Amino acid sequence: MKSGATLKIAALTLIVLFAVTSWAQVTQPKKLKKAQIPKGWVYIPQGQIVLRKDTTIIQPFFMLETELSNLDYKEFLDSLKSQGKTVELAIAQIDTLKWRDPNAYNEPFVNYYFQHLAYSRYPLVNISYEGAQLYCKWLTEILNKSVKGITVEAMLPTRAQWIWAARGGIKKNFIEVIN
Repeated sequence: MKSGATLKIAALTLIVLFAVTSWAQVTQPKKLKKAQIPKGWVYIPQGQIVLRKDTTIIQPFFMLETELSNLDYKEFLDSLKSQGKTVELAIAQIDTLKWRDPNAYNEPFVNYYFQHLAYSRYPLVNISYEGAQLYCKWLTEILNKSVKGITVEAMLPTRAQWIWAARGGIKKNFIEVIN
C-alpha cells in the first residue's frame, strides 16, 4: 500500500440508464494536492443528509464533472481485450438489447448507440452491476498509477453519497426548497 491519504473512487450506476459516473472520497483531504487530482474532477464537501429520518454524515469526495461516456468504457473494454481477460470481457459487455421496447422503435440505438462513432461522447448505458464493479477495479488500477502519494479505491457509491452530490449542498429536500 502507498502511504498518505486514502482516496476512494466510486462509480455510480443509475437504475434507469445504467450511466456510470466516477468520484473519489478523501479521508484526509489536506494531504491531497490539486496537482494530484486528475483533470475533470469536482470536490464535494463534507456534510450530513437526512434520508427517511436517518442522518448520515458524508465525508468529502471528488466526482467527475460528467458521466462516463461510451468512449471511456470502450477504453476499459479494449484494455480487457488486450490483456486477454476473456471472462471479464464477457461480463463487462454492453447489453444493447435493453434498448428494445414494444412501445417504441429503438432499433437504431440497439445497433448503433455504443458502436457508432457519433455516440462516442454520449453517456454510457446498459451495463450490468458486475460490469460496473469490474470498471471500478480497473479504474482503481489506473488511478493508483497516475495519482502519486495516495491510495485510490474505486467503488460504487452509497445512496446517501449520490443524493448529497446531486443536491449540490442544499440540505433540504427539493420540494421543501421550492415551497
